[in-house]
Amino acid sequence: MTHRGLCCAMLLVLLAGPALAHEGETPAYRPPLLLTVHDSQVPGVECTAAAIKGGEAVMVPLTLLASACATWTNETCEIWAPQTGLAVLWGVASSLMTPDMILGHEATHCWLHDFHGVLPWF
Repeated sequence: MTHRGLCCAMLLVLLAGPALAHEGETPAYRPPLLLTVHDSQVPGVECTAAAIKGGEAVMVPLTLLASACATWTNETCEIWAPQTGLAVLWGVASSLMTPDMILGHEATHCWLHDFHGVLPWF
């Protein structure tokens, strides 16, 4: 594959990724969640600490580079995402989403109780 072909393929994955992402089944009923948003300037560090604290040490390699993350129980949701400062630039550049979109994305994880890989769409 040529360099141009590889670039086109990568661009296609980035643009089509959201459309190809799995659609989670919304629970028939989910009680209200207490949502706490932490304006994080170092989300990778805080996400790693949250993963270790929550017994999800296997997630640490993914959380080190995270631009945002969420942890949840059936009653609570905590989100670490940049809302101010230079960390917003990392969040936007690494996820191709605005700060509000990142919050919505992480809140969806809390609602559906699901994880994904390194890319925000997979």
